[in-house]
Amino acid sequence: MKAFDARRKYLDRYAADHKWTLRCSSDTSIKAAVVIPALRESGRIFRTLATIADNPSDELEHTLVICVVNNRADIDCAYRMDNILTLELLRGIIAGRAPSKERVSPEIRKDIQKIIDQGLRVAYVDASTAGRELPEGEGVGLARKIGFDRAIERIDDPGATLYSLDADTEVDDRYLATHRHALADSGAVASVCAFRHQNAETEIAQRAVDDYEIFLRHYVAGLLWAGSPYGHHSIGSTFACTAGGYVTVRGMPRRKAGEDFYFLNKIAKTGCVARAHGTTVRPSARLSCRTPFGTGRIVASAGENRRKILLYDFRVFVILKKWLACVESSLETDEKRLIMAARGIDLALSRFLEKQNFPLAWSRIRSNSRDGKMELRRFHEWFDGFRTMKLVHYLTDNRWPRLEAGQGVSVMLKLLERSVEHVTSAAPASREKAEAVILWLIGLEDELAACRNRRSDRIRSFQD
Repeated sequence: MKAFDARRKYLDRYAADHKWTLRCSSDTSIKAAVVIPALRESGRIFRTLATIADNPSDELEHTLVICVVNNRADIDCAYRMDNILTLELLRGIIAGRAPSKERVSPEIRKDIQKIIDQGLRVAYVDASTAGRELPEGEGVGLARKIGFDRAIERIDDPGATLYSLDADTEVDDRYLATHRHALADSGAVASVCAFRHQNAETEIAQRAVDDYEIFLRHYVAGLLWAGSPYGHHSIGSTFACTAGGYVTVRGMPRRKAGEDFYFLNKIAKTGCVARAHGTTVRPSARLSCRTPFGTGRIVASAGENRRKILLYDFRVFVILKKWLACVESSLETDEKRLIMAARGIDLALSRFLEKQNFPLAWSRIRSNSRDGKMELRRFHEWFDGFRTMKLVHYLTDNRWPRLEAGQGVSVMLKLLERSVEHVTSAAPASREKAEAVILWLIGLEDELAACRNRRSDRIRSFQD
């Protein structure tokens, strides 16, 4: 009853406008939902849906896939026309009708026929046509929120799984079950699975994507090694959450970009974010300028004179690690002594904490915590993934500038006291070298995550 009340409160106060209605053949017996925002995706979304349809029938039977076709009123005509085609094809799928050979390519027609034959339960929200567009200044965050909110209206089980996916991302046949089991087995409120970008169309674009993957994985490995509870990727196509967790944090942030990061940052404060081992999603490596950052923007900037993607100097994670350990061992220490301890770690760290009003925050944390366990939890709620990233940026701007990929990996290896034959200090100049670095970083992520999971409740207790 309590969980139902939380859901009702959320829907009454925070749900997206009901002018964005859900269209489907049937919305009964829904126990899970996959939400996919789509903007000019007629050439890719049906491949994504076809890969979901490869999942076992017992998973598909109670899973609704919600496609939120969206744009703002000021969108380019080509985007709007593509969305109209996507809506038309989705209506055909719901009616069990494949498009004519003249209407779409053979590949898309084949995917649509597979979606129909496999019985994938597809629904859509029209947030594109006149009168239903997204408001000015809105974007993918609101589109994702609309889909999740329409799913919550049809799911009254707080443990039900809500999957976040993108319209250009392929999944495997273990996708649905892996996330569901990761959440159920761990009691987590969210789960994050592995990812690998699809191959890019050109060698230059591929180098950009490889560099971007190295950057993402290097950062998360640094967080994991430092002991941060926010050591997970924040990519919109990699995570799932429980319905209860979703309503607890008041749903998806309405942001034009970065909604995935801010959502996971919020939900991680309410419980554990599990790693969903056994499945990998494959986002597209295509060019896109629809968001101010991310894979598409990185590929769009690729060129002979493209700006290089630089890594953080791993010494910033050394400071982070020392700081987190210092707090853990100083729960009975007042704010003045803790700031002095931070100054002993690094002067730039103490300056950052003072700029962030840490002394006042720590005083309040201590006065409002009944024991050390609550104190540590509230510290991590304050020193969250966003503030952690701000510290990394501050140390980068004031202490250790970013490094080119080869040098950055070399510094990392030295500080970790690792010697890996195929991970050289040379910048990944070839696809083979870049692939070796990426695979090593993937293995390191898994190793560090496993070590964190084996640690005592002193660190993990804040997630309990």
